[in-house]
Amino acid sequence: MENKLEKKNFIWNFLGLTINAFNSLFFLIIINRINGPKDGGIFTYSFSLVCLLYYIGLYYNRAYQISNKEYSNSDFVASRVLSCLAMLVVSIFLIFIFNYDFNKSLVIILLTLVKFMEALADVFYGMVQADNKLYKAGFSMFIKSFVGIIIFLIIDIITKNMIYSVISILAMNILVFIVYDIQNCKKYFKEKFKTINVRKIYICTLPIFIFSFLNLYLVNASKYFLDFYSTSEIQNIYGIILMPGTMISLAGQYILNPYLVKLASLHKENKYIDFNKLVKKIVLYLTIFSIVAVIGAYIVGIPLLSFIYGIELTKYKLDLIIIIVGSLFWALVSVYSSSLTIFNKNLTQMYVYIVCSIISTILCFILIKNYNIMGSSLVYAITMLLQFIIFFIIYNINISKGVNKYEKGK
Repeated sequence: MENKLEKKNFIWNFLGLTINAFNSLFFLIIINRINGPKDGGIFTYSFSLVCLLYYIGLYYNRAYQISNKEYSNSDFVASRVLSCLAMLVVSIFLIFIFNYDFNKSLVIILLTLVKFMEALADVFYGMVQADNKLYKAGFSMFIKSFVGIIIFLIIDIITKNMIYSVISILAMNILVFIVYDIQNCKKYFKEKFKTINVRKIYICTLPIFIFSFLNLYLVNASKYFLDFYSTSEIQNIYGIILMPGTMISLAGQYILNPYLVKLASLHKENKYIDFNKLVKKIVLYLTIFSIVAVIGAYIVGIPLLSFIYGIELTKYKLDLIIIIVGSLFWALVSVYSSSLTIFNKNLTQMYVYIVCSIISTILCFILIKNYNIMGSSLVYAITMLLQFIIFFIIYNINISKGVNKYEKGK
């Protein structure tokens, strides 16, 4: 019975996460095919911006919520509601600061509300996961994402209006949250939240927030700055050629994730030599996968993307290759970052992301202003390479300390 539940948890969680991770790809294809490149550029920029703001709403990860027994579910929900409201306030603030036109502002606000609901639902997912019913969270994500894509497509075909299509996604999220998510979690609320506990949650999880926020900023910094120097049509093209790199990095998670429990176990048992061997094995798999991806992108990448999106992209072949090479380094960074997290080096990683964010921002001002899409591609690849070098060095310093300690213990 327990194995059956584990299988059910795995399948629905896998389906939910996968569809949710790839839904922006489908949205962008739909908008390009129906609404055109200008709307595609507005959407890809707005979605990337709101995904960054999403981490303000999320603030801490689900792993912290599940593993922490000091605070009640009400405390976590209260903290999440406040962080989601903060996300909405920041979104409105940015719209005024950058003086976006009405259409882009409305898309940003609506997508922020979509992510507001996703971040709010996540804390409820943590409750069912803690009760070993992760399949309920997976089913919820699957319905919202899969049905959301279908509704988005239907509404966009009928209205040819991106605004109405985004509103349909928001309505789907609200409906499933009320009818399904809340109903699943009513029994988990046994006490009222305490203000002091909400404050403690924010203080304890600040490094996690900074770590996560800057990680996503580094991935999308080139896209944010391109918006200052280019048109929506150029932003759309960059979003299209950046998408395969993002998908490759996400696919890399499927290679890494099955090994995380084993890595944690080896660390707990102080088996640092075996730990390092397993990390090298994962790195090898990711490298082989990425080399195949680069070759595939060189041969069929541009023709395939041009066919899918209905846009001529031949002159952006080099940009695509640069981005995919950069995505290899991003995937490798995730391996070393996960390893350092297992070593409880979150604060160290936070400092690394702060330094890399500063350097990336400087590169954006220099390269994107002068070289447009090529500059954006170079910023992406250089930033990922820089992260890889730093994380590689820090990881090897820590693993060497562990190995030396292990050898002396013998």
